[in-house]
Amino acid sequence: MISKIKILEFSKFNVVTIISKFVAVFFLPFLTTILPKEEIGLISIYTRLIGLVSIVFGLGYFSQIIKIKDSLSLKKLINEFVKILLVGFTISLILFLIPNYGSFNIALIMITGVFLAGLTFFRNYYRLNSLTNKYLINEIIFIVTSVGFSLIFLYFFTNYISRIWGICLSYILTFIIYYKRFKMPNLKPYTSFSFFKNSISLLPHMILKWVRSRSDIVLLTLYFSASVISDYAIALSVSSLALVFYDAHNQFFLSSAKNNLQANEIKKWTKEIYKSVILYFLILIVLILSIDLIYSIFGWIDFENGKTYAKILSCLFFLKAISNLFTTYFNYFNLNYTLSKITFMISIIYLISGIISMHYFNIEIFLVSLILIELIVITIFKIIIDNGKHFN
Repeated sequence: MISKIKILEFSKFNVVTIISKFVAVFFLPFLTTILPKEEIGLISIYTRLIGLVSIVFGLGYFSQIIKIKDSLSLKKLINEFVKILLVGFTISLILFLIPNYGSFNIALIMITGVFLAGLTFFRNYYRLNSLTNKYLINEIIFIVTSVGFSLIFLYFFTNYISRIWGICLSYILTFIIYYKRFKMPNLKPYTSFSFFKNSISLLPHMILKWVRSRSDIVLLTLYFSASVISDYAIALSVSSLALVFYDAHNQFFLSSAKNNLQANEIKKWTKEIYKSVILYFLILIVLILSIDLIYSIFGWIDFENGKTYAKILSCLFFLKAISNLFTTYFNYFNLNYTLSKITFMISIIYLISGIISMHYFNIEIFLVSLILIELIVITIFKIIIDNGKHFN
C-alpha cells in the first residue's frame, strides 16, 4: 500500500514533469511559425548529439546513486563526477577559442552536453531520495529559463542556433542551482576515483542505447531531405507526449524499485512492472487516437506526412518505456557488463536494419523494424531476470 505522503511526493514529481514536457511540445508550434521547415530538423539533430555528449561525460555515474547509503559516499561520488565535468567544460572552452564556425558549433554541442550530464545526475539523486520540493523549484526554473533564453535569442537571431543556445544556458543555470545545494569538500586533483570502475562499465551500454534509440535522425540525414527530417522531428515531438506520463511514472518507480531491490523483494518489483505496463498501454491508446487532432490544432499542414511516423513512434516509445523499467534490476545488481553486451548486440541489429530499411524501403519499415528489435530486448531482459541472475 502506498502511503499518502508517497502519493503526494509522486504527484509533485508528476506535475513538474508534465509541465516540462508540455511546454517543450507547445513551444514547437511557435518555432514552426518563425523558422523554416528545414531548420526544425536541424534542432532535432543538435539535441540528439547533445544527448550523446551528455552520455560520454556522464560516464554512467548516475547509476551509482541507487547504491549510496551515507552522506560521505555521496560527497565522494559527486566529487569524482564534478572533476570529470570540469574536463569536458575545459575542452569546450578550448573549442570556442578556435576561429572556425564548425568548431564553434561543436563547442556549443559539447558544453551543452556536459551540463546536461551534470543535470541528469542531480535529477536522478533528487528523485531517488524524494527531495521533491527542491526538485520542483529547480525544474520550474529550468522550464522558465529554457523558453525565456530561447525567446531572447530568437528575437535577435532568427535561426535554429538560437534555440540551442537557449537550452544550453538553461542547463548551465539549473545545474549551478542543483550543485550549490550541496556542501562539497575541496576538489583535490589527486583523489582516487573509487566509483569510476563500476560507473564506466555502464558507459558502453549508454552509448549503444543512444545508437539504438537516438541515432535515428542522424541515420535519416544520410538518406532523406531536410524537409523529410523535419516531418520526422515533429512526429517525434508529438509521440513524445506519451513520455510525459512514462517519465513521471518512472520517477516513482525508481524509488519503489530501490526499496524492493534492497529488500530483495524481486516478486514485488516484478508486480510493479506489470502494473506499469497496463498503465503505459492505456496511455498509448489515448495518444494514438489523439494524433490527428493534435496536428489539426497546431495547423501542421506542412508536416502532415509525419502522422504515420507519430503513430508508429508512439508504439515504439511504449516498448522502450517497458525495457527501461527492467534496467533498474541490472543497475542495482551490478550487471552493467551484461547490459552492455545485450545492448551491443541489439545496436548492431539496429544499425543493419536501419541502413537496409532506409536504403531499400522507407521510414515506416525502419520504425516497424525498431519495434521488433525492442520486443527482442524485453524478451531477453525477462529471461535473464526470471533465471535469477544477480550478485548479492
